[in-house]
Amino acid sequence: MISGGRSLRADRTINRQHTPDMDQRNLRTRRRVLLLTQNLGVWGAQRQLVELAKGLDRKLFDVRVGTLTLGGPLTAELEERGIPIVDFERRWRWDLSPIWRLVRYAREQAIDILHSFMFLPNFYSRFAGRLAATPVVISSLRATGHEIDGWPRYFLDIATCFLCDTMIANSSAGAMHYTRHGGLRSRIVVIPNGFNPTRTAVPVDTRALTERHTLGRFAHRIGMVGALAPRKDQALLIRAFQRIVQTRPCTGLVLAGDGTRRAQLESLVQSLGLADRVVFLGTVNPQALYPLLDVYVQASALGEGISNSLLEAMAHGLPTVATDVGGNAEVVVDGITGHLVPPADPNRLAAVLLDLVSDRQRRQRMGQAGRERVLTTFSIDAMVAATQNVYERLLAGVLRAAQLKIAAAPAHSEETPSACSSSAS
Repeated sequence: MISGGRSLRADRTINRQHTPDMDQRNLRTRRRVLLLTQNLGVWGAQRQLVELAKGLDRKLFDVRVGTLTLGGPLTAELEERGIPIVDFERRWRWDLSPIWRLVRYAREQAIDILHSFMFLPNFYSRFAGRLAATPVVISSLRATGHEIDGWPRYFLDIATCFLCDTMIANSSAGAMHYTRHGGLRSRIVVIPNGFNPTRTAVPVDTRALTERHTLGRFAHRIGMVGALAPRKDQALLIRAFQRIVQTRPCTGLVLAGDGTRRAQLESLVQSLGLADRVVFLGTVNPQALYPLLDVYVQASALGEGISNSLLEAMAHGLPTVATDVGGNAEVVVDGITGHLVPPADPNRLAAVLLDLVSDRQRRQRMGQAGRERVLTTFSIDAMVAATQNVYERLLAGVLRAAQLKIAAAPAHSEETPSACSSSAS
């Protein structure tokens, strides 16, 4: 059996005793939930999964987390709470064996709810959940289109969505895009991401980051956190920044994150003569960066859902400027908490950023409004409560269906010998 806080292989954690049937499941006071993700890296979907795992009511739910690749920075948070972590070992790109490990684990552990995050976990869990006869199978929709995983994966996700009971989308924009391309709207529930305000209260060492990258040389700092990938479009921000330094030469641009496009972005910075004003931090704790910034930017070119970095920046009291794609407009209130700008328009982005850099009172006013919006509209408690309500509603439906099936079954009674048979004897 799995002991709390240990990361174990799925095929080593299976209790090979009798699998409880539906009646035995119903006798349990705590429902068994498996939350499945690709890994425990510091990304948006993983952060929401960890917050959900920590927040679900332990009196009602017995929670464990599954991964396709073991390890990651968020592992420690789960271990501190004694939440078991199980690895289902995806060994290569087209590896389908995690499906069978999931089936075996779900059967032997009598999992009641299999809830997956991101494309591959969605794909694996839909088939595994049905093969294992798991009562409730839930998928997630974390973006607003095909751009993140590509059209083949996006349409494969749509084609198999009938295998799950519900899809939880983190943005209305994502739900609308999905249904326009054939997704089942009746199965989608929108639950926005939540932010845990205690994360802003944890002391972080901003001085080390400032000294290591000499960030103190800048009078103002504009920043962005995210993977250095085409969909995040840091190139748009760099081109806008070139226009800003012509008016505000003491302004710095700080980019946190790493990825496949780093070399290309560094080359762009060199070609624009911005090498002394643009800082690439690599992978760092973003909580140490936000307090050092004056303005936060989300320059995404493609379909964001609800951006965790936007929520985090707003929770730190930063005014935010975001491209009007995906769910960004569901987070940023244009003119109140920050500004929305068209994608692929460096001139407009530069103009808005210049206005904010030049107006401290406006930055403070928007930053305060943004913080209040996150704390009231995007609380982690609201996200957990809404998800828990979905769990309870679906489980109640399963129980009702089982009761109706029992009620509809023909009654078995002892046969009374007929008069003919008795006289014949």
